[in-house]
Amino acid sequence: MKRREFLRKSLVEGPAIVNISYKMLNNPLGFFSGDTDIFDRVSESGYRSLASKTFDLQNYFERFIERSSSEDLYYLGTAKIHLNELRRHGRPLKLDKNKEGGVLKTARDIWEQAVPGKYVPRDGYDILTIAVLALTNFFKVDTVEKFVEETGIKGIKWTNDGMSYVEPAEKERIYNAHYNPEMPVTSVIVNIHELYHLTQKDITENAVKILRGVKGVEGYSKLSDVIWEDEELYRKALDVGSMSHFLNFLLSNDIMSLAKDVGVNTSQLRAYLKENIPRLDIINAVMEGEAYNAEYRLLDYSEELKGAGKDILNLWRLIALYDVVTTPILNPHIDKYVNGIGLGEMLWDKKELQREIVENPDPKHVGKLLKANFG
Repeated sequence: MKRREFLRKSLVEGPAIVNISYKMLNNPLGFFSGDTDIFDRVSESGYRSLASKTFDLQNYFERFIERSSSEDLYYLGTAKIHLNELRRHGRPLKLDKNKEGGVLKTARDIWEQAVPGKYVPRDGYDILTIAVLALTNFFKVDTVEKFVEETGIKGIKWTNDGMSYVEPAEKERIYNAHYNPEMPVTSVIVNIHELYHLTQKDITENAVKILRGVKGVEGYSKLSDVIWEDEELYRKALDVGSMSHFLNFLLSNDIMSLAKDVGVNTSQLRAYLKENIPRLDIINAVMEGEAYNAEYRLLDYSEELKGAGKDILNLWRLIALYDVVTTPILNPHIDKYVNGIGLGEMLWDKKELQREIVENPDPKHVGKLLKANFG
């Protein structure tokens, strides 16, 4: 079966899946309670590397934009200044979300519009084909069908609101494929990111193990029943989960009060959360960091882009790198992006180290591992 036909056959009918909107969330315990200096240094090194790659590619492609509008040239020039700042200090939170972040996002959009029409995906099936084949080649899977089978995808829906998959009552995983016709290159990049998440089974299993551990707290089942039966609480739990993870939701003052009212051993619950929130924070950071770095790295495995030539491949890489470096600036309240993306750049070629971190995400242990590998 031809690739496009296979993906088209996977499409399922139904309403678009509504994604939960992000809201401001402060981690009550803070991220990484171990040696924060070593973590910050490693993360900053990763951001300096990402910003340098973006800066260098923009330098190369500037020779092609001499006839661009003065407004475009202004944004690209200003973005270059901000990239230079980031490649010097490696601290995305030093850049303002609306000011520097807005300029960098606009620059990414300008580069997207610079892609010659011949090398722009024509439709959602082109977008999904490029993304799926890049992952299939990267993971050395024989066929697209086998890759889809291994990820457990049973069908596809389209949305321009973001990415996720859902599991209905019958436990069939439906992939919510991103397609924005005005940003087709970025749509490919987003799909690479989200499809990559479906391959992170070992990381996911360790996260789930921690999440399920809270069930051992005395009286927790009573609290769980209340949360899942109350529509408003359920929605808030999903909101917090999209921002960080469910354990942060449990530690909020309102939920701890509710837990006490329904008979949960709150001392035991608080102790479990205090120990495991930093662990799950680290796992989430590793998971997101790896997926974001896959956005630009996996383009090298696209047959279509390699066939288009080095300049087209690098232009796509520039757009992907812009997405990677701007994400923590545009989402400064989401710790798993801010802490994870720089770390993901540093861990990409150290998969054994990443495995050790995920299997034992104790902050002190992770600090020792990072010191041993990065000094």
